[in-house]
Amino acid sequence: MSKSPDINYRKEKAFILYKLSLISYILSLFIRIIIRNSIIYYIEVSDYFISRKWLNKIRRQDAVWIKEEYVEYSQFNKGNLYADRFSVIISDKVRNNGMLSIIDGFLSEDSRFKKKMDIVWKSNICKSIEPFAFQYAAAEYLANKYHYNKITIISFNSMVLMLKDYFRDDIRVIVWPFLEFMGKFLEAIRRRKLTSYLSMLLINKKKPAVQKNNTPLDIEKFQVAYFPHVGIFYWNLFTKDHFYSKDSKSPFYPSNILHIELDKSRRGEYLDSCDYYSKNKIPFIELPDIMSGNREIIRECLDVFKRNKTRFLNDLWRFGIDFSVMAFFTLWKISRFRAAVSRFKSLKIALAGYDVLFPVELSAALSLCGVYVCASQERFMQAFFPSTYLCMDYYFVSGTIVAERALKKSYIEHVIPVGLVRVDKLFEYEQKKIPDEKYDVIKKNKKLILVLDFIMPENDIENIRRFAGTVSQAQKFYNDIINLAVEFPSLYFVVKGKHTDSYGTDYLKNIVERINQIGNIEIEMDLNVYNPYYLSEKADLTIIAIHTSLGDELLAAGREVIFYEISDVHETIFDYDCLPIMVKDYEGLREQVQRILNGEYLSQDVIDILKRDFYNNCFHGNVRSTIRTFLEQLIGERCEQGTA
Repeated sequence: MSKSPDINYRKEKAFILYKLSLISYILSLFIRIIIRNSIIYYIEVSDYFISRKWLNKIRRQDAVWIKEEYVEYSQFNKGNLYADRFSVIISDKVRNNGMLSIIDGFLSEDSRFKKKMDIVWKSNICKSIEPFAFQYAAAEYLANKYHYNKITIISFNSMVLMLKDYFRDDIRVIVWPFLEFMGKFLEAIRRRKLTSYLSMLLINKKKPAVQKNNTPLDIEKFQVAYFPHVGIFYWNLFTKDHFYSKDSKSPFYPSNILHIELDKSRRGEYLDSCDYYSKNKIPFIELPDIMSGNREIIRECLDVFKRNKTRFLNDLWRFGIDFSVMAFFTLWKISRFRAAVSRFKSLKIALAGYDVLFPVELSAALSLCGVYVCASQERFMQAFFPSTYLCMDYYFVSGTIVAERALKKSYIEHVIPVGLVRVDKLFEYEQKKIPDEKYDVIKKNKKLILVLDFIMPENDIENIRRFAGTVSQAQKFYNDIINLAVEFPSLYFVVKGKHTDSYGTDYLKNIVERINQIGNIEIEMDLNVYNPYYLSEKADLTIIAIHTSLGDELLAAGREVIFYEISDVHETIFDYDCLPIMVKDYEGLREQVQRILNGEYLSQDVIDILKRDFYNNCFHGNVRSTIRTFLEQLIGERCEQGTA
């Protein structure tokens, strides 16, 4: 798939674009005509060019998708690291300037709110500068590998000019900001979205609150709102009901919580959730359905700029059009969210269903309305990512190691270690010990090994875009598991993927044929009966390809786990303090399995530290009730404050 190095060595000049869109493609053709002996690299590709036919055509014109060059996660992640670094530099330059301080003061003078806004600004600056950060990381990669005479980055973001003192001498940066606006405008026309955008700006009517089934809803009475993120179900694995109380008088009883979707989602699992809500008389709405039009909000935002136009014009001159546009849209988003949230007159607590995907602007808007934002940690590893920006009042995390060593880019008023909520699910299976005719029979003669893979790419394009879980990595993983089954006939391997469709693709056809020829390995195809949590209770050992949250939940439950991470994800993000639970090659995998069979997985002292510091000794079945008890006390205190 990757481009042959000798082609690159014939070229003297390299140009790096972020996204190969219609505009940038025309630009790349122009560069190739004017500047001889040059090659074009791009980081992403727009939907317009998503086909193997187009990519092959572009490659013949000496244009290369840089992701075809990368082989390790750290090469991808370098862009995230630069985005974080650049956002800090830009934030330091602009944070105390007229525009941002005026917006902060317009929204609220509260010092606690301003700390939240600091995260909002850094998060949005990071998102804005991220395309250039990935370009710069690619430029460094190419400079170190191919030694071009000249590498030129063409950026469409004027914020890049604030970073010019930090560039390498052998990397040239050209900024053409207006091309990005032109590209977005043309894309809106191509997708026929321009008219919908214009109509959204003109509509200014306050909408009544109705559920998806058109039932009127009194949104002013709810004290608790829940934003579950694309419905209450996560595939067929679990229900996101960990905040629910069984007491019908509690504000956290399902029918007493207003469920809100941020977008007008039409994904299958969300439609299933709508049926679930209706059957269980759970109130739910889609936030866009209660939002009024933007005309009044835009007028209000423009008035802020108008009243301080001298300082704003000064900032526009100093920091560029992209910074000013980012600031305006941040104000617009917060104002729009606040206008919607202000309709929830009794609201005191907002529950974020997926912590890292909860918009920081919505968190700021909720704070302006006196609402506390609460969330539990969805995935252990995400807290250590450089691009994780969270804005929470109360955050229930896995363990003290998260509270002390992660979340460096977030503002969280109260970080509370409680463990992982889905460990309760493992505890329930452990207590029930549900008999199973199939696997209980197998376990009489062999040790059961659960093998968890990642979702396979649907096509070559998706495969290129991935930093882990690629076709080549999955094929190596499966072949090594097969070799392990041959070498250890006393073990029985059950492969449990997330989708059965993957095993019918050309990517895995030969591998499935090999598996069918071996007696102590099989692919479990019944995903409804044999979910990973059920099989985890049966398994003596779980081998996981690519990090998954279930791995942390099993470790918290004291189970034996091996992460077979072929890429360098763990060592790049978080290496679990070098504990011997990760391997990178077949030799390491075989040796670790043998050690486990010999009773040498981890020492008891190490296991105790892992369960205590990483997961707060949470294998007791009470993580969810601990969170609910805390929230019940919190809302009680808030109600007392309201009546005082």
